[in-house]
Amino acid sequence: MACTAWPVEDQCPDTCYPRFVRCLRRVLHSLGCSSILALGCSGGTGSSATETTTGGTGSESETAGETGASAELQICHDLPEAAAAEWVEGEPLPAGGQSTAARISDAGDASWALAVDLLKAIPASEAASIAASPASMSIALGMTSKRHEGTMCASSIIEKMHAVESGEALHNTLGASIIQLESRKLAEGEDGEDPVNLSLKPSLWELSPGVSSGGDPLYGATRHTVNPGTSGENLQAIRTVMNCVIEVQSQGLLPDFLPADYPKPDTNAFDGTVAYLQAPWRYSLSTQGSKPFTRDGGATVDLEMIGTFDQELPYFDAPNFEAVSIPLRGGELEVLLVLPDASFTDLASFTDGLTPSDLTDATGGAAPVVVDLTFPKFKIAGETVDYYDPLALDCELFTLRTVLHGATVEIDEKGVKAAAASFNESWSTGTGPPPPNVTLTFDRPFLFFIYDQPTGFVLYSGRYAGD
Repeated sequence: MACTAWPVEDQCPDTCYPRFVRCLRRVLHSLGCSSILALGCSGGTGSSATETTTGGTGSESETAGETGASAELQICHDLPEAAAAEWVEGEPLPAGGQSTAARISDAGDASWALAVDLLKAIPASEAASIAASPASMSIALGMTSKRHEGTMCASSIIEKMHAVESGEALHNTLGASIIQLESRKLAEGEDGEDPVNLSLKPSLWELSPGVSSGGDPLYGATRHTVNPGTSGENLQAIRTVMNCVIEVQSQGLLPDFLPADYPKPDTNAFDGTVAYLQAPWRYSLSTQGSKPFTRDGGATVDLEMIGTFDQELPYFDAPNFEAVSIPLRGGELEVLLVLPDASFTDLASFTDGLTPSDLTDATGGAAPVVVDLTFPKFKIAGETVDYYDPLALDCELFTLRTVLHGATVEIDEKGVKAAAASFNESWSTGTGPPPPNVTLTFDRPFLFFIYDQPTGFVLYSGRYAGD
């Protein structure tokens, strides 16, 4: 059906109507009807009523604005735009979801499938190197499915999340997963080791004046209210406030996340999650100088390399790739590097055939061996991307319309840096380094996954092409 046709639902066969809805969405988008994450046009089906937690620590009696500005976001409240937007920051809530270790592990497994989808969603021709956060997106989409419970949109979201649960069971498991993941935080060590910082901060933004209900006690989501004004005169102020909050919560790594044309005049809500990670390596990695790196297409560039030659690491050798996991401090968070076999002409051809089971095999089937490891240190800057169409989400009108997501990842000899950090080197003890069993050099494009071993959740994923 062409976009010039404007049938109504009862004039179309069932197979036609979803196509009509997608067509109409595009038309409305071109007219300025758009939103972020869980945001529909005004008149949508989302509800601002507070959900009651089952066994969680959040309280439905906590309401927006009871405590005023949080210390963390005071700098944003001091902006003149905060007053113009009539911004009210809700009561911060701890995540209160309850679940079992097995159900959390199932949700973690689903994040690997989403990680593969995110890698395939954006072609290399659009972004040779790109990063994403499957955990952050899973939590935000989980909140959106809760907002639109019972709709076709919620079913589509759960399908694209690869979730094995739905409804309150899913929301409880995701809330409990937040608690588990944030428990990986570590204070500065007795010998001066840098701390491990990991935070997942969900939030609900309501563009409806007068809303004063509490946040989401299962996810621990803070509810913010802003007023777009009668003719949308406050939209720019709202964007400034939201971008300030995102920048603060990401420790300055995601400035100006919300594009200049958001929110739209008919945007009524946002569901979002800001993820932040900073962690040093568990073992010392050393700089190895500049070495050649061959990009797809054959061009060679010299890149600064890091690695180790005497450390025992989990290593996996598959017919079409090699993989190694490098633990971060504490040993529960790891960085999985995946190097395609040299027979692949480019990273895209390898990624096209990649499956979630390939990656779970690489993590679950790895054996500890001494690796002579070399790989480039790199930084992938954050880029805001709309994943709605690339993930083939299917939502009816006035529900979910835009999924904006972006991530920045920096890996160097100090560890994974989400912000400026110092790293105090630690040393292993022994009588001398054993000879390496495997030599693994990442001198061509590769994939990376930063994951939590106990839960299986993928915190960050992406590809690096040497650019």
